[in-house]
Amino acid sequence: MKQDTIDSFAQRIKDSQAERKRTREYVQQGKWQEAEEDEGRRRAFEAREEARLSMLNLAGREAVQGDKRDYQHVSFLEEGASIRRAIAKVEVNTRDTSDQGTGFLISPRLFLTNQHVVQSVAHARATAVVFDYETDEFGKRAKTSSFELDPDAFWLVSPEAELDCALIALGAPIFEAESPATFGYCPLSDSEDRHRVGMNVNVIQHPGGALKMIAVRNNLLTHRTERTLLYETDTLKGSSGAPVFNDSWEVIALHHYGAPSDELDENGDPIPREINEGIRVSQIYRFLETAAANMQAPQKALAEEALNLFEAFRDQGPTVTRGRSVRVPERQRHRPSRRPIQSETSMNNKTGMSFIVPLEITVTPPAGCYPVGDSARRVGDLSNRPRLSSAEGKRLDRDYSNRNGFDPEFVDGLEIDLAAIVAPLVDRVTPLKDSQPNHEAGVLDYQNFSVIMDSEHLFALITATNIDGGQYKPVDRESGEVREGESWYIERRIDRDAFIDQSFYSGWSHIFDRGHLTRRNDPTWGSKTEAERANADTFHFTNCSPQQWRFNQTAEFWQGIEQYVLEEGLSGHQGSKDLTVLQGPVYTNEAGMDDPIFADDVRIPTAYWKLVVWRSGNANKAVAMIASQSALLDEFRGFAGGSDDDVSVEEFRVSTRDLEDRTGLDFSQFHAIDTIADGGAPQVGEAARKLAAWRQIRL
Repeated sequence: MKQDTIDSFAQRIKDSQAERKRTREYVQQGKWQEAEEDEGRRRAFEAREEARLSMLNLAGREAVQGDKRDYQHVSFLEEGASIRRAIAKVEVNTRDTSDQGTGFLISPRLFLTNQHVVQSVAHARATAVVFDYETDEFGKRAKTSSFELDPDAFWLVSPEAELDCALIALGAPIFEAESPATFGYCPLSDSEDRHRVGMNVNVIQHPGGALKMIAVRNNLLTHRTERTLLYETDTLKGSSGAPVFNDSWEVIALHHYGAPSDELDENGDPIPREINEGIRVSQIYRFLETAAANMQAPQKALAEEALNLFEAFRDQGPTVTRGRSVRVPERQRHRPSRRPIQSETSMNNKTGMSFIVPLEITVTPPAGCYPVGDSARRVGDLSNRPRLSSAEGKRLDRDYSNRNGFDPEFVDGLEIDLAAIVAPLVDRVTPLKDSQPNHEAGVLDYQNFSVIMDSEHLFALITATNIDGGQYKPVDRESGEVREGESWYIERRIDRDAFIDQSFYSGWSHIFDRGHLTRRNDPTWGSKTEAERANADTFHFTNCSPQQWRFNQTAEFWQGIEQYVLEEGLSGHQGSKDLTVLQGPVYTNEAGMDDPIFADDVRIPTAYWKLVVWRSGNANKAVAMIASQSALLDEFRGFAGGSDDDVSVEEFRVSTRDLEDRTGLDFSQFHAIDTIADGGAPQVGEAARKLAAWRQIRL
């Protein structure tokens, strides 16, 4: 390594000495949870760990020594043994250089190591990567497989002084070798719940160019910087480029350097401790994501594949309900909260009694066992319509150039101007990245619908969906291999901090479901390919909203009004069965007053609005409604202290003028066709009524 890199690392060791000492002391005292100062990260990490370990069901406290958990599922060994095959020895042999290191596959085609190991394209062409350079269970040498690197197919590096990473395409086999598909890969991610200070790390490596080794336990993660992680473990030259894992075998860092500590104990004697530094994988992920935007098609496809793999497999295991904090942009911090929602660790105790809310564990069901029906009761009989299996329909196509987006003239005789609707709140519209066409308008086009994001609240400001009732293909939730909610997708056409992602929903799942705004069935029309694409598109986090679990499951009218209009409002009319549905969150209370409700730093919608527009005969019509969840927000999932009859979802038919008052948006283009008006335009609040039956919704 270059001397300035070594000097910089030495300075970080010196600067972090006090923090690393504090971390070790907390762990030694059994206060390992307190070692992580970022409360949000700690809660998110612990929520996932509780879920991962929940099935241990230890019989008694005598099984645990102290406050520190040292037990693991035995599958920890099997998972590690499986993932280790993606790690390879790196051999660089040029006319002037002979070097060794470690690296690993992050996708079926891309290999990651340090830039100081593979320094240039010329070095890459002179490199061999050797898989299975290790001993088997009998202590005998395993059969190896060697491959070239192919920098012509993909080459992306960050200098040693920055991220010290080299991403290179795996090339042709050098001699008789297994298929790369047999080795697997270690996908990258920039989620915030994969590590915390004070935990142990696991490093699989080729120290000194030797056979593959693993360092487990007594490998304490002691410090974090914006770019790197510091941890104490055993490594040698040749370990550079090794993956650093958490106990779920998720990569959290790319090891790039280690050095002895020059710290002294209380007696002034040197402490025999090795300080290691790894580049945070989240930084490498974002580096790749930024670079991918400007790549040509073949390289871009390889980059996109690597960027998508982690989220595709992230949620296959159980999830746990646990209150937590969420990282939000600085503009969102330190805002007064008039009504904070309680997490499980901060419940309001008015009686002086304490109680524990049990964790809610959701486990992936076995094959053939899936939830039945929609989250809301269906209107009418859909059994005669062709259905798409969600196993086929849940594949996300990342080439967004093929999305048609919302069509403003979809309903005959009407042109819906989204820009005019959001004009009163235009300062809150989140622009797309500069690389995206028409980025300032902030419209994210998906298959048959579009989304405009709210930069203040980090949820959608509005979603706009076209529904072709004649081509409607509801996706079957019962026959596919992916159940609803398992995998939601990151939207990379806007900044990552412009929307709330899984790190929030994991921590608050004792109250909230990940609720669709545009329903998953609404845009599923057109060809089979288009319907499948639309279904997957609804699982972007930009279309996700925190819906109280009972609201998400029982909001009958809000969830089903589209189908009601299709079957009742258009019944008997020949020709078009086209609908447009606009919807979004509401943050004001029933009186239209600002009464903020927060879950940590995230402002929670008090209600959701929906506006359905269609043509019936020779006239255009519109119906608006609001469904409130504010009365439900203190109710925990599985809390035995209440019953389903205590509170309920309140759903109201409202005028488009009422909708303007509650949302701040401009719906004037719909006033004249609002079916609530009885031939005239009602005043705000005049015609709002609570719904108890479908027949109360005049169409």
